[in-house]
Amino acid sequence: MNTRLIYAALGLMLVAGGTAQAQERQRPGTLLERREALRARREAMITNRDALRERREAMRLRFESMPAEQRAFIQSLRAERGSIRDQVKSGAITRQEAREAFRAWIQANRPARPEQ
Repeated sequence: MNTRLIYAALGLMLVAGGTAQAQERQRPGTLLERREALRARREAMITNRDALRERREAMRLRFESMPAEQRAFIQSLRAERGSIRDQVKSGAITRQEAREAFRAWIQANRPARPEQ
């Protein structure tokens, strides 16, 4: 009986020790490795920011080159989206009802495609 308890206690100590080693924090890299990681992160942030600016500029140019009828549709679409969003936030309609209302509004107000 005592032998079983001793083996059980040894087993628990081995498992607990292994768990503690597994949970030990990873030691941070050297100072140079951390500096390099921060530099790479800053460069990635700058690249992402530049890409976002380019995308916004392309969208603005595309919007400005649209025919007047399509521009008016987009502007009224934004206004309608805002009013539907406010209704969802106030709890007057659900998200699914808002989705259906938005799609119905688009179908009712979409301008005809220009002839090519």
